[in-house]
Amino acid sequence: MPYNMVGSASKQPSSFYLGSYNYTDVPDVQNQQACASCYAFSIAASLSSVYSKTTGQHFTFSPQFIMDCIPVTGKIEEGGSGCWGGFPGEALDFIIDVGSVIPVQLDYPYAGVQGRCDRSVRGVATGMTHYEHPNTTEQIKDAIMNHGAVSVATRVLQVHGAFKKFVPSSSFLPSFPGHLGVGVSCTLEDSTGEFTDHVVILVGWAPCQIAVSVGATISSGDVHHIFTEASHGCWIVQNSWGAKAGYQGLYFVNADPQFDCGIHAYALIPVIQTEVAT
Repeated sequence: MPYNMVGSASKQPSSFYLGSYNYTDVPDVQNQQACASCYAFSIAASLSSVYSKTTGQHFTFSPQFIMDCIPVTGKIEEGGSGCWGGFPGEALDFIIDVGSVIPVQLDYPYAGVQGRCDRSVRGVATGMTHYEHPNTTEQIKDAIMNHGAVSVATRVLQVHGAFKKFVPSSSFLPSFPGHLGVGVSCTLEDSTGEFTDHVVILVGWAPCQIAVSVGATISSGDVHHIFTEASHGCWIVQNSWGAKAGYQGLYFVNADPQFDCGIHAYALIPVIQTEVAT
């Protein structure tokens, strides 16, 4: 479903971070370990964030439930998608099909391997009615501000993938989240969405710098970077590789759709109607 703007694009701030307003609106950084379960972590985290922001109640929903139970063939059955990857839209369709009910992680913990779907575990009735597809910078920002963390696909796992090259400006950024230091960009080709291979969540945005040229001196071989302020700023991306990866589990990626590593192409936001949640 196309995205319906809630606020005005002209009133969007230059920086916004969900954790600055209500820490529980940002799910804890998780670690998927050696399992291709990023789709499950992204959807569980996005729905956790939206539920927290909408209802004021914080639960960390279970990615393992999604892994074990999401149908592969389009119908509810025992065999889930597990560690073989999956699609965020199909995960949300499944949750809606079972009444928008999902267990919390404490009751259905992560195992890092495919398990048998256990539908007997009691879940939370989230009230999710549908999900929408924000696909412009303004729409994605609106979704983060007014709904919660947005599930997005990105270019990451290849040898030259953005996250593999990401090095925070410092192990501690005193300006965070007002300024993100140095972020990363992808090529035009890698930002079309055609080559996305990992699913994460967006939890905000802020000004940042981007490397515009790289050189090396002949004598030392040291690499020199020239940086400029990114005209669109950077997305604050929360990954599922643990808190030691990136900057405390976060990555900063150019928010310009031409160089955003495909982030704008497949964004999804679960929607919980306020009247339903209350």
